[in-house]
Amino acid sequence: MDFQEIFSKLGFDVRLAIINAINFLLFFFLLNKFLISKISRAVEHKQKKIAESLENAERLEVELANAKQKSDEIIKEADLKANEIISQAKQTAEETAQEIISNAQKESEKILTKAKEQIEQERQEMLAKLQQLIAEVSIEAAEKILEHEIDRKEDKKIIDNFLKNLKLENEK
Repeated sequence: MDFQEIFSKLGFDVRLAIINAINFLLFFFLLNKFLISKISRAVEHKQKKIAESLENAERLEVELANAKQKSDEIIKEADLKANEIISQAKQTAEETAQEIISNAQKESEKILTKAKEQIEQERQEMLAKLQQLIAEVSIEAAEKILEHEIDRKEDKKIIDNFLKNLKLENEK
């Protein structure tokens, strides 16, 4: 017996099986060509997009870290500059305060010196006036003594009267 007879008794038709196999291969080829290739291209495209997105995410993460580092550096630099400006302002204020104090001390010394000079000048003027006054008094006393040529008691009396009158004139 032959294979065909055995298969025909079983109800298997070889020609139909071959046609079915050809149909299946043709269907698989068409399915692969039109549907599976498009699906695989779409999947590959999605995979590429996902890979690109991941690369972009990693790149953005690196850029973000760099930006954060730069901002930290800028903040640190700004803090340093602010501290430098503050220390310069303090130093300038201290220098200005010292200058003001020094100028005030010099000015007070000048005023004190001028006051001392003025007092000394007034003292000298008073001494000169006093000497002149004493000279005038002495001359007047001598004139009075000479006018009266009296004894010593009289001279003393005249001088005392003159000095008394002089005190009264000065008190006025």
